[in-house]
Amino acid sequence: MTDFALAMSPLGVVDLAMVGLELDTDDGLETAVIVSLFTDRHVDPEELPLGESQQRGWWGDVASDDGYPTGSRLWLLQREKAVAAVAQRAKDYCAEALEWMVDDGVTTSIDVEASISGPGVLTIEIDATRPQGNVSYRYDYLWQQQEARRPA
Repeated sequence: MTDFALAMSPLGVVDLAMVGLELDTDDGLETAVIVSLFTDRHVDPEELPLGESQQRGWWGDVASDDGYPTGSRLWLLQREKAVAAVAQRAKDYCAEALEWMVDDGVTTSIDVEASISGPGVLTIEIDATRPQGNVSYRYDYLWQQQEARRPA
């Protein structure tokens, strides 16, 4: 199945992928992985970080009964320090967000690794294997902390 392709820039901005002046398409898994990881999943109030009041999430999940909320809880880590425990939570959040792909038969397996690769930089590596011909895909994402902008 072919879909419009999404692409992530080195700055972490996700947008429709273009080839020249036309929209690119994707029959692989990258668009599904990007939406699953970098869309904010709704969370319960007790999961919110200190000072956060928005539970976020996609409105369409209210009517969905498939048991898989859209997105991931990676957004909860935005203000966390770049330490090993946070990398482990990122790995858990990614695995949780991508679980639907295995359960629905889109992939036979999803392997996630997350590590701190520099000051304020989280590296996420996703290996996904398709059922047809055991074709594997690898996706690497760098997630950098954004410094708060101070008024001039």
